Amino acid sequence: MHFPLRKKKTAPAPAFPRRNPLEAVPCIPVHIESGVDNLGLIQLRRPIQPKGFLTQRITRLTGFNCASRLNLDACGSFYWQQINGEKNLALISQAFAEKFQCPIEDARAAVLQFTRTLMLRNMVSLRLSQVALTS
Repeated sequence: MHFPLRKKKTAPAPAFPRRNPLEAVPCIPVHIESGVDNLGLIQLRRPIQPKGFLTQRITRLTGFNCASRLNLDACGSFYWQQINGEKNLALISQAFAEKFQCPIEDARAAVLQFTRTLMLRNMVSLRLSQVALTS
């Protein structure tokens, strides 16, 4: 006797409302250190905890601090200065477009790409604004 192949019934994936990514508010984590170099550009530093017993021991004995560093250019420095925990990415991209006289679409793309890059390096985090949560 031959049974035809049947597809397994699966529950449909829950539909989450799509939110505009520009409504997110960038925040600087507590452990990120920033400084300004002699050209007025910002340098970021994120401490890295050593992994493994031997590495931790050597780090403790030598006093060497491991850190991830990132030197920002003029656009990145302006972006970093705009982060205050209240401005969302849309407001930052508008300020970016005004400062560098570029189309708003290019400014939005640049802000989103830079935010993604900093998030991958654990140097910035995003939270949803209250407007995004209520709508």
